[in-house]
Amino acid sequence: MAAGGGKLFDRLLAQILPDRGMLEGKGGSPAPLQEALSPVRSLWGMVSGLDHRGIAWFRAWAGEPGEERHGRIILALWPGCPTWSDTLADALEIMEASEGRIMFRLLIRHAPEGLPANLLVARNSADDCGRLIMGNVGNFLVARRWDPTDAVLCSPLDLETANRLAEWFAWIEEEHTAPLTSATAAAPRLRPASGTEEARKLWDEYLQRVEAARPARSAPVRGTSADPSGEPRDSVAAPNASPSADATADGEPRHKSGPRATAPALVPAVDPVLRHVCCFLKKGQIASIDPHSRPIPLDAPLSPELLGEKSETRTGTVRHRQEFRISIFDEDVHKRLERIRNMPARILRELTLPLRNDLRWLPNALKKDLETELENLGKEARKTLCEA
Repeated sequence: MAAGGGKLFDRLLAQILPDRGMLEGKGGSPAPLQEALSPVRSLWGMVSGLDHRGIAWFRAWAGEPGEERHGRIILALWPGCPTWSDTLADALEIMEASEGRIMFRLLIRHAPEGLPANLLVARNSADDCGRLIMGNVGNFLVARRWDPTDAVLCSPLDLETANRLAEWFAWIEEEHTAPLTSATAAAPRLRPASGTEEARKLWDEYLQRVEAARPARSAPVRGTSADPSGEPRDSVAAPNASPSADATADGEPRHKSGPRATAPALVPAVDPVLRHVCCFLKKGQIASIDPHSRPIPLDAPLSPELLGEKSETRTGTVRHRQEFRISIFDEDVHKRLERIRNMPARILRELTLPLRNDLRWLPNALKKDLETELENLGKEARKTLCEA
């Protein structure tokens, strides 16, 4: 793992990889994605085109069983993909040795033209919503050279987006993937150019093993060339039908009815009320009055001694204090300017909701109204000063 991975991960904020400097040989790493992900504690997403190089990198990232690193990866497979039995066997070995920290599942796609979108979500702490890495991340992007036309979007996730993405991922896992077992890991070593009848039969046999390992209530894998209609090979069991067994032939537990996998397994656990509050606050912005931008007072204290007076006199138990202030404006102009001076805070209170201290929340729909009111106050203040 790269020593500078932490700094690279911190740079994965709303940018496109690779940058021009790296392409032009002005710095950067030949494999920036792997180095950037080396310090992360949690990694989940969907990856296609996995081969021995990609699984070797993932093994190094996952580390020893004692390390607290967690991964949930959906591997997309299609006829002729480079994810062969040896790669899946390595993935199965990593999963079994991880003591539940790492999980792989298989997603079957029937043609390279229908490849899924590659995406990864990397989290570095328990309260981190994660950073989305989407684009040409097939095989964990272990290629040593970048093509200038390959673009990978790296962007931080907010709480609402992270939860929606995690819910989608949980749905894909439950409804469209099969577990990685010793049977489903036996993917045939096919190449797209073969086009033989034997290859078709091998792939169909493999599909049957994957289909047998899928949850009983999930939609079955659809046909390939052996089933050109694209219709399901087996009908889905009726809701009232009793399951034939609690586990597949390979000992993999089937999904039973009940709550499906939820977002907190992938993102920080969030109270539903907090999610709605965050969604609501996104429709506005924080507003406050900068104390250093407020106009200075329009009058100033004057020492009584300058007028031949005493600031305080005492007679027995009675104490008398007096103070003097001076202003360059007469009383009428002073009152008008003082009203204008205090109006911004009053307008802000009327158009916003309090959050804490002097921070308030301004709806986006009222931003123009606030700007108009402040502009009118400025005009009124200038007019009053000119007339004074």
